[in-house]
Amino acid sequence: MSGARWRATATASSSGFGDAEKRPLRLTKVHTLLVHDHDLQASYDTLRRFAMTELAWRKKAPTVRVEDPPPGQEAQVDFGEMGLMLDPETGRKRRLWVLVVTLSFSRLQFVWLTFRQTTEAVCEGLDRAWQFFGAMPASIIPDNTKAMIRRPDALDARLVDAFLDYVQARGLFVDPARVRSPMDKPRVENQVPYVRESWFDGETFTSLDDARASAERWSREVAGRARARHHEAGSSRALRGSREADDEASAGRALRRPRLDRQGEGPPGPPHPGRARALLGPGATCDGTSAFAPTGAP
Repeated sequence: MSGARWRATATASSSGFGDAEKRPLRLTKVHTLLVHDHDLQASYDTLRRFAMTELAWRKKAPTVRVEDPPPGQEAQVDFGEMGLMLDPETGRKRRLWVLVVTLSFSRLQFVWLTFRQTTEAVCEGLDRAWQFFGAMPASIIPDNTKAMIRRPDALDARLVDAFLDYVQARGLFVDPARVRSPMDKPRVENQVPYVRESWFDGETFTSLDDARASAERWSREVAGRARARHHEAGSSRALRGSREADDEASAGRALRRPRLDRQGEGPPGPPHPGRARALLGPGATCDGTSAFAPTGAP
């Protein structure tokens, strides 16, 4: 059988043979079908070498290393389910959700827990994260959760109105990750399972506040230190309290102090004057001002 015929036959054999779902076949099954239906005389090993050299079978996609953003520039945000936890107020088990915020430069991480997957819970968790870090980054890359993103789009994502109010009031630039594009936020991707396995599993909490206090200790004493050590191996960077690495000092304190309410906690304060019910275009509001342009530090 010629190389061209091999290629055509092997490709056709791996396409599913009329299966409505077009599931890919294992190479061993492809070999069996080629022998049975096309009188193939070659061994499986020969077919395997052919598939790897001619059809790029099992060829891994190239890995492109992305440079870290400058200190204080960016935080990546993910929101996912942690598991079930007893709610002492109702006496019933409820789904526990987790907001994971990771600073892209230092890999410092903060975990916030909530029973509600709402915009208010997200805003409260973000403010708690800025308090935990002692400052606020210039931009965030969130997941496309409905609590933050009303309409996902690679170029013209629409934010939930209440979340738009929040980022305008805080002066945050928002760059949502694209749908099904985990590499848009690689520093926080897969961190929900990590938090579940490293912190949540096997623990018992008396209340949501107790769980939040435990998660904050874990963020500071386990996750933050371990990830910072991994990121800074072979360098002279060192953690200083709950802030980013010492490079922040030489970077002019790129992390800005959080613009919180008078009480320093709870839901966001009054809406930004440039409030928009809908974005007219990427980064534009109804009055023509920028929805995401960071404001100066107070």
